[in-house]
Amino acid sequence: MTERHDKEMYKSVTVRFSYVDEDHGDLLQKLSEESERRHVSKNKLIIECIKEHYAILESGQSQKLDNMMQEIKETLNQELQKVKEDMRKELYQDVIRVLMEEFLSKRTPGESAGTKEEYAGVERNGDCRCK
Repeated sequence: MTERHDKEMYKSVTVRFSYVDEDHGDLLQKLSEESERRHVSKNKLIIECIKEHYAILESGQSQKLDNMMQEIKETLNQELQKVKEDMRKELYQDVIRVLMEEFLSKRTPGESAGTKEEYAGVERNGDCRCK
């Protein structure tokens, strides 16, 4: 199959180098030297440079996205740990509160630290262990 080289097969883009701008002059010189050294057209070198440029951009965007996702993950993990710690504290406080309420509800006013069962046993047996 032979290649067609007519105008319908290509889209032209013009690259202009300024004789006044030193950077342009340097780039044009490098482009000419590279073209001669590698025996490829300047057009092909320009296309290679454009491909490389966009590959680097896409790679950079991908890396930025990965970094952003990692930061989000770390932030979410920190928030999750904070929520877990808060829940743990609240749970301990609730358990202590319930135990204290249960303990205090079994005591009669003026009763000391002993439990009702200890006092009930003393009253039934008449056995007083106090000295």
